[in-house]
Amino acid sequence: MIDLFTIQQRVGRLDNLRIGVGFDPLHSRSIRSFCLALSKFPNNGIVVVSPEQCAMPKNQVTDLQSRGLTVGESSDKDAMLDREVLYVNRFQKERFADASMVDQFIKEFVITSQDLIEHDAVKHVLDPLPRVGELDTKIDSMKQAAYFEQSDQRRTGEDDPSPFVRKTCVALSSTPMSGLPVTK
Repeated sequence: MIDLFTIQQRVGRLDNLRIGVGFDPLHSRSIRSFCLALSKFPNNGIVVVSPEQCAMPKNQVTDLQSRGLTVGESSDKDAMLDREVLYVNRFQKERFADASMVDQFIKEFVITSQDLIEHDAVKHVLDPLPRVGELDTKIDSMKQAAYFEQSDQRRTGEDDPSPFVRKTCVALSSTPMSGLPVTK
C-alpha cells in the first residue's frame, strides 16, 4: 500500500493511471498485490513486461481483468516506456531452478537513464527495493525516481502514512485475489 500512497502523493490520483509493470510477475508478490490494489480504482491500465518464462499466470491476468483492470502483456521492455508510472521489481533469482537465466534477463530488462530521457511520458519510477539490476543507478538523481520516497514512507513521525496505509490494507483485504497463496 506504500506504493499507492506514493502514487497518490506524486500523481494526485489513483484512477485513470497508465502503468508499466515489470519484470518478474511470476515470482513477485509485490507485483501481484500492486496490480490487485490498482484494480480497486476505475479506469486503470497496466502493461506487464517480462521474459516469457516469467509471465504473469493467465488465471491472474483474467482475475485482474474481471476486476476492471485493463491488462496488456509484452516481452519488449519498450512497451512500458509510454506509461506515466513504471513499477519495476528485481528478478527473484532465488526462485529460479536455473539462476544463470536471471543474469541474461537482467541485461535485457533494465530501465536506464537514457530510456527516461528518450521517453518523456514516464514521470514516476517505483521499485519496492532492493534494486538488483532492474534500474540504472543514474536514475537515482533524476526527478522520475520515486523509489526513495516510496521507501521513506515507511518512516515514522508527524507525517506518518501508517494509519492511511493500514486502513487501505484492511479495505483491500476484504476481496481476495484468486490464484494467490494465502500465508498464515
